[in-house]
Amino acid sequence: MTENKLDFWTGLRFEITNSGILDAYCDWIEPKVYYFELNPSVVEGRIGFLTPEMEEFKFKLTIDKMIEDSSEIETIDMKHWTIEKKDSGFNGNTLEIKLIK
Repeated sequence: MTENKLDFWTGLRFEITNSGILDAYCDWIEPKVYYFELNPSVVEGRIGFLTPEMEEFKFKLTIDKMIEDSSEIETIDMKHWTIEKKDSGFNGNTLEIKLIK
């Protein structure tokens, strides 16, 4: 994982924590499946929170932009993006997160 890609996922963790979707600290994100060349693009995987116990969920990240490959995620600067709170939250055991510019 490149430093820029790590910066995106680290920034997203802090954005999730600060969003108030879950009253907990987003400890880690593990992307597993990328659906590129869609508008919006989707990434699915696992996510962990300290609540104060460790809890793990599935996540579905929707990015309001078409991404052509995983290297393009590196170009996303989190300071220009935000989580759309009204379209984000739990759907069963999956945390759905919508990222908008």
